Amino acid sequence: MAGGSNVNTNGLLRQYMPKEATCPCTPQNLPLSLSPDGRWLVIVGDDATRIRDLTSTVVRSIAAMSMPEAWSPDGRWLVVLGPAGRTLLEVSSGRTWTLPVPADGNHVLPADDGQIVSVPAVGGGHTLILGRLDPVHGSPAHAIVVTATDQLTAGETIGWHLRVVPEDCAGDMTWASSLDGDRLLLGVFMVPTVTDCATTTDPGSPVGYVLASASTGQVLGRVNLPAGAGTPLWRDGDLVYASQSTPTDRISVQTVEDTGHNHRPLTSLPATSIFVLSGAVSPMVGPATR
Repeated sequence: MAGGSNVNTNGLLRQYMPKEATCPCTPQNLPLSLSPDGRWLVIVGDDATRIRDLTSTVVRSIAAMSMPEAWSPDGRWLVVLGPAGRTLLEVSSGRTWTLPVPADGNHVLPADDGQIVSVPAVGGGHTLILGRLDPVHGSPAHAIVVTATDQLTAGETIGWHLRVVPEDCAGDMTWASSLDGDRLLLGVFMVPTVTDCATTTDPGSPVGYVLASASTGQVLGRVNLPAGAGTPLWRDGDLVYASQSTPTDRISVQTVEDTGHNHRPLTSLPATSIFVLSGAVSPMVGPATR
C-alpha cells in the first residue's frame, strides 16, 4: 500500500496520496478522514476500510465500506458505521464495541473516556434531549436535556422540524459538532414557514451554533460565524472553519475563539481544492469543485 505524507507548518493540514481507496466516489464524498491529532488516516475501500498510522507502518483493517462518523477529541476513539451497524473503535488497539444507540441517534459522538453522546435526528423547539452511555464499561444510558431558549431569537430552533398535513411530508434536521472535552456545538436553524410539501423540506445550513455541556446540558453561549463559513471543527479549544465568498475565490481556512470573536487566518487554498481538516470525518470541497 503505497503513499506519502507531509504536514505544513501550522500542523493542521496534511497532504497524503493514498492508493487504498477503491470505491467509486464523487469529490463531495471521498472516503477519507483524519484524526484530530493528525496521526490516523481512515481510507474507505470496497474490500476493507483501512486506518493508517501516519507516524509508523501500522495499518488496521475493519469491514469494507465502514464509514467514519466521529472522532474523540484526543483521536483515541472512532465511531464507524458499517454493515453490522455502529461500532466504537479504539484505534490504537483495534478493539471494538457494538453501540446500542437508539434508532433516532443521528449524531454519535465519542468522548476521550470512551463514553458516547448521541444527538437525536428529530428536533423541534428550543430543547434537545441527548443520550449518554458507556459501551466500554457497560454503564446504563442516561438523558441530558439541553434547553437553548436564552440563546435563540424569534424564528430559530436547535432542531429543524417540518410536518405538513394532509400531504404527509416531513423533514427533520439537527447538527452537532464533535466533542471538545465536555463541550459540543448544536446547530441553530430557522423554523420552516412553508405550508406545502412542494415548497421545501430542506433546512439549509445552520445560522449559528449553541455551545453546551455534553455531561450536564448546561448552555454556555452562542457562536455565530460569517456568511459563507462552513461547519466548524474544534482545535485546541478554538474553532476552525473554511469559507469561500464565491466559487472562484480562494478558500480561506480560519480559526476563531469559542466566543465567535477574534477570527485569524490559518491558510488559503485554491478554489478547486479538496482537503481534509484534522478531526473531520470527510473532506471539505470548495463550491467550484462540487
